[in-house]
Amino acid sequence: MPLYRQAKIYKNRFGVPFNDTTLSNWMIKASEKLKHFKEKLKERLLENEYIQADETTLQVVNAHKGKATKNPIYG
Repeated sequence: MPLYRQAKIYKNRFGVPFNDTTLSNWMIKASEKLKHFKEKLKERLLENEYIQADETTLQVVNAHKGKATKNPIYG
């Protein structure tokens, strides 16, 4: 969900005038704090002989034809 929409929801819900710049700064700071965690997780994953992934296809609605189809990005 875009940050400007989140800011609007938080203002309505809590009565505090958030703005998308503040939320953006919070996200940047949170990602900086998680950087070390991400690096350690990647390290641990690459220590394994193989890595499993969920390759389940995703159904999407084709806006032009109005029917559910497989997403070409995911298969």
